[in-house]
Amino acid sequence: MRVKLAVLISVAFLLVLGTAAESFANISQAAALFLRISSSARAAGMGDAFVAVADDATAVHWNPAGLGAYPLADTWIEMGIRSDLRPLKGVAVLKTRGGGNYQAYDVWAITSKGLYRFDNKRWHEGELFETRTDQTAEKIVSQYFNVTDQDKLNVMIDKVARANNKGSYESLVELRDKVLAAAPSDYSGMAALQSAIDSMLTAYRQCRLNWDEVSQAQELFASGMKDSSLSEREIDRISFACEHAKTRFIPEELTLPYATTFTGELTAISSTGEMLLVGTTDGLVKYTGKTWQTLAIDAGLPSNNITCLQTVGNSTLVGTDQGPARFNGLTVEPFDSTANAPVGIVSAIGGRSNADIYAVVGNDLFHFDGKAWSNWQKYAAVLDDTPDTIADRFGIYRTPEERTAYLAKFAAMNPAKPSGPDSAAPASVTSFTAGDTLKAPYVAELKSKVNAIYVGLDKSLWLGTEHGVFYFEQNRWVTPGYRTDTLKQDQSLSALIENRQARDSVTANAYVAALYVFNSGLTDTVKAGTAVTLYRNPTSAPVNNIGSYGSRLYFAGSDGLLEYDGQEWGRADVRGLGHGSSTATLTHKNELWFVGSEKMVLKGGGRPEISTMYVKWLPTLSDDLYYTNAVFTINTQNWGTFGGDITFISYGKFVRTGSTSPEPIGEFESFDFAVTGAYGTSLTNRLKAGLGVKLIYSKLSDQGAGAEQGKGSATGFGVDLGLLWHTTNRMNVGVAVTNIGPKISYIDAAQADDLPRNLAVGVSYKLIQSEYNRLIVTTEVNKMLVGLDGKIQREIKELVINSGAEFTYANLIAARAGYIYDDEGKIKVWTVGAGLHLFDRFRFDFAYIPSQKDAALNNILRLSFSVMP
Repeated sequence: MRVKLAVLISVAFLLVLGTAAESFANISQAAALFLRISSSARAAGMGDAFVAVADDATAVHWNPAGLGAYPLADTWIEMGIRSDLRPLKGVAVLKTRGGGNYQAYDVWAITSKGLYRFDNKRWHEGELFETRTDQTAEKIVSQYFNVTDQDKLNVMIDKVARANNKGSYESLVELRDKVLAAAPSDYSGMAALQSAIDSMLTAYRQCRLNWDEVSQAQELFASGMKDSSLSEREIDRISFACEHAKTRFIPEELTLPYATTFTGELTAISSTGEMLLVGTTDGLVKYTGKTWQTLAIDAGLPSNNITCLQTVGNSTLVGTDQGPARFNGLTVEPFDSTANAPVGIVSAIGGRSNADIYAVVGNDLFHFDGKAWSNWQKYAAVLDDTPDTIADRFGIYRTPEERTAYLAKFAAMNPAKPSGPDSAAPASVTSFTAGDTLKAPYVAELKSKVNAIYVGLDKSLWLGTEHGVFYFEQNRWVTPGYRTDTLKQDQSLSALIENRQARDSVTANAYVAALYVFNSGLTDTVKAGTAVTLYRNPTSAPVNNIGSYGSRLYFAGSDGLLEYDGQEWGRADVRGLGHGSSTATLTHKNELWFVGSEKMVLKGGGRPEISTMYVKWLPTLSDDLYYTNAVFTINTQNWGTFGGDITFISYGKFVRTGSTSPEPIGEFESFDFAVTGAYGTSLTNRLKAGLGVKLIYSKLSDQGAGAEQGKGSATGFGVDLGLLWHTTNRMNVGVAVTNIGPKISYIDAAQADDLPRNLAVGVSYKLIQSEYNRLIVTTEVNKMLVGLDGKIQREIKELVINSGAEFTYANLIAARAGYIYDDEGKIKVWTVGAGLHLFDRFRFDFAYIPSQKDAALNNILRLSFSVMP
C-alpha cells in the first residue's frame, strides 16, 4: 500500500510540477484579497503549496491543523529496543545533526553487547566509514580513536579486523597448520606456500582479505584430504588461492565498532548534548562526535575505575572508586586539598550547578558548595531542640540503631567548648539555645544503595535508591513509599509481606530486605502494639534514574515510571511504561526520552515560534505598495497549540480630486489589516484539526465619492478550518477552508462583496529523509468559493494548482522551487527560494518570482525572519 501511495504522489507531482498559486480567480467578485497573499517566504519559494506541509508558524495562515502536529505541538513516538541488546544499563543522547528537535539526536546506550547507537531508525554497533584507496585500516583507527600508542593501537586493530572479516583469525591459523602438516617435507614450493599463508594472515589484520579466495583454499584442502594426503598439484592450487586472497586495497566501507576503544567494563554514560562520556573500569572515554579520547589518572582522575557520571550544565561530574572529580569538556578538574574532597567509592553523584553538588561516598552523603566538601550542613537550633530531636529530624529509617549512630556523629562534629585551661578534652555539646548554629550530619548512614541524585530548582534533594525515593526538605528526610503502623494484634511476618502483593519473587525478596532495613528486631511474629514501617505506595520500589520535564519529576524504576507534580504522586502511564520496569528519563532542551525494558518512548516538545515577513508588493506597478505580517505560535502541554497572525497591506497614497475637476484637493492612504487567532490540536495520533478566527479592517478612503455618504472603510470577520492527516511517516494530506464569513460592505450594503473564501486540498511527500538530507515535494489544488455558477467546465478552469519542492541539507541550508498555475487569473510563473537555519533558533528565508512574460507578480522578493526561542 505504501508503495502505491508513493507512486501515486510521484505521478501527481510530475504531472503538475512547478505549480503554485496566489489565487485571484473571480477577482472581481471578492473583497479583502490580501487575505490570500502568502504569509511566508518559505512557502512562497515552494509555490505557496503549503496546506499539506504546515509545519512552521505560518500554519496559522495556511492550515491551522498544522498547529496540532509536531514540531509545533507535542508528539509521542515509540521506538523498540532490540531483544539482543536488553536490558539497557545506561542511556544518553548526543546531538549529531542540525536542528533542534529529537531527530537531531542519537541515543547512545550501554547494552548487554556493549556500546550501541540508535539513530531514530536502527541500532548501530559501530561507525561506517567510506574509505579511499590511499588509506589503511591502521591509519583510520588511529585517527578516529585518537590513539598513537602502538601497543594500544594493535589491540584496537585486532578488534576492527574481527568486525570487518567474514571469518575468524583462528580459522586461518587452523588452515595454515593443517596445510603445513599435510605438505610433504620435500615439497619444492614450501617457501612460497609459507609466504602465501603468512601474507594471508597479515592481510586479515589489515582488512584486505578476499574471503572467497580463502573459502576456495579451504575447499581445496578438504577435497585433497579425502584420500588422507595432498599431492604437489593440490598444494600448488592451495598456495595459489592463499596468495591471491590478499587484496590490494581495504574495503570501500569499513566498520569501526565502538567497543574498539574500550579496554575495561562499561560502567556509566552521560552527555552534555554536544559531547558523550562513557565511564569504564579502565578510564573515562570522551567522544566529540568525530573522535574518541580516553582519559585516565594521568589526566587528573582520582582513579581509572569510573563508578558514575552526571552532567551538570556543560560540565560532567565524575565518580570513581577513589572519590569525585569534574570534567569541564576539555580537562579533568580534580578537587584540590583545600576542597576536602571525600575519598572512597562514589556510588552516585549529581547537582544543580558546579557550586551545588552532592555525592554518596561509601555510605555517607557529601555536599560541595563551590569551595569545600562536607557531610553536614549548618543548622540553626530552634526552641526545645536537643540532640535527640535533631537526630529524629535527620533520620531516614528512624530505627534506634540509626538514632544511636547519628548521635555519635553529631557529637563528634559539635564538641563542647572547654571551660578552662586545665579542662579535659571537650565533650559533646548537649544543650543549646534557639538560634545557635550547629553542624548537622546529613545522614547517620545510608543503608540503601543510591543509584541517582537529583537537585531541584528549589534546592530540594532527591535520592533514587534500591529502597525507593528519599527526599530532603525543611531539614527533614521524607520517605513517601513507606508508612508506620502500630499493629492492633499479633501478625506474622509472612502476612505483612503478602500485603505487598509483589509481582514476582525478586520483588518480594527486595521488599523483605527493605522491611529489615526500616525495622529493628523483626521476628517471625510481630507483637501487637509494635510500630512497623511498611510499604505504602510504588515509590518504595527501586529507582534507577530521576529526571525532570517542566514542573514534573520522573522516577524510572523497577515498578514502573512514576511522576510527581509537586503535590501528588502517580504512575506516569506513558505508552504502558507506568507499570513496567524502566531504566532512565532523559531531557535535552524541549525533548524528553523515557527508556523502558523493551522500548523507548519519546516526547517531542512543541516549539514556540515567531516569524515576520516584508514584501514590496507588485513592484512593476507601483513602488509604494508593501505587505507585512507577523505570526507566532505557542504550545501548551494540556491545551494544544495556539497561534496568532497580524497582517497589513498598504496600497500607497492616492490623490483626491473633485467630482467635476481633475485638480487635486488632497491625499489619502488605503490599507487592509487583519488579526487572526488560531488553535490546533491532535484528534488522533495521525489526524490533526485546527480553527482560526480573524478580524478584518479595510480602509480604502476616508470619505465616499461624489454624492456617497460615509467613509470608504469596512470591518468583518472570517473563520478558517483545517485538517491534516499523516497517512504515513512520509506522506501528509491537508485540507483547509479559509476566509468563511459574511460579506464586506463599505458605503452601500447593496454592493457588499464576499470574502475570498478558498478551498485547498493538498498532498506532501518526503522523497528523501536521511540523516543529513531531506526532500519534500508537495502539490495542492485551490478553488475560490466565490461566484460559483454551477458550470463544470468553468469550475475546472478556475482551479488553481500549486506545487513545490524543498531540499534541506543538515537542517542548515534549504533550496526551494515552485510554480504558479492559475489559468483564470492569467498567472503562470515560476518561484524560487532559499533558507538559512542558524543555531537551531534563527531562520532566514527568501523567495523570488523572476521576471516572466506578461506576469504581474514579476520580480517580487519576499524576506522572512523566524525565531524559535
